[in-house]
Amino acid sequence: ISHAISWRATFFSAACWGVVVFWFIWRWVPYVAALPDNGFKGQFRFLRNRAPWLLIFATMFGNGGIFCMYSYVSPLMIRVAGFSPEAMTLVILLAGLGMFVGNLVSGGLSDRYTPERVARFAQGIAVVALALILFLAANRWAALTLTVVCTTMLFAVSSPQQVLILEN
Repeated sequence: ISHAISWRATFFSAACWGVVVFWFIWRWVPYVAALPDNGFKGQFRFLRNRAPWLLIFATMFGNGGIFCMYSYVSPLMIRVAGFSPEAMTLVILLAGLGMFVGNLVSGGLSDRYTPERVARFAQGIAVVALALILFLAANRWAALTLTVVCTTMLFAVSSPQQVLILEN
């Protein structure tokens, strides 16, 4: 939109969607009573347990690895895999589609199985895909496929991790 019309049109569009989102939140999200006030230190008592730390580290290292790879997706795809700069729109679109599918599918899988199993499975696939990118990045179609797999797993692991964070 910003290249075709103006950067202002992009910001206006985002602002309009923000208003729509606020309206839906106001209409659909139920009222939840406030939690009891346990003081500032009380808000962090949950960190005495092992589970929240494992979730924090899994998020930091597991998701962080994919974010690192994705930060360099353009130079990786252009300089190493051999895609043209003009093809990057399609590459990013496919990566975004993977994010959408990963988020959508993992929510249902977390209901059917446990969030722990879905998160472990998605993290495992992401680790394998990241390792394969290291060795197969020069192959254009392997690099594209593995990038989409990584972005899919990034968002596939997010839903179960959020559930686990809330539970713990």
